[in-house]
Amino acid sequence: MNQNYFHIQLSEYLNKNFPIFIEKFSKEELLEFISVRSQLAEKEYEYQRKKGLEIIIAQELAIQVLFENLMSDYEVFIRDFMEKNFSDTFEYMMANKNLNLLIIQILPYYHELLTDTEIPIELKKYELITKIDNLILSNGF
Repeated sequence: MNQNYFHIQLSEYLNKNFPIFIEKFSKEELLEFISVRSQLAEKEYEYQRKKGLEIIIAQELAIQVLFENLMSDYEVFIRDFMEKNFSDTFEYMMANKNLNLLIIQILPYYHELLTDTEIPIELKKYELITKIDNLILSNGF
């Protein structure tokens, strides 16, 4: 893992979830913020790998550092939604520290689902459950 990976992850995350946040800072300030966060994530990843943790777990812990205190309302909703609708998987993912990885993967779809006015509200829960279920199965969580 290198710092560029974390830099890209955080940049994309901020662009998708915090466009108003981005507008409040100069380009230099934003780059400094992303750079510092990316460096911290890279150090965490290296530390966890030196401890002997598997790549995916070290990556998840580094991503937690990268996104620490940046959780959006969407993420809180998805976390709660998963805890209620996928309780066994939720507990397993929490124990294995890879829940945030799934949340990051589901966020763009969830945002798209919320803004899609053609899908009736009663079907949105089903659509979200189906997408989460497919992600869990395809990623081996």
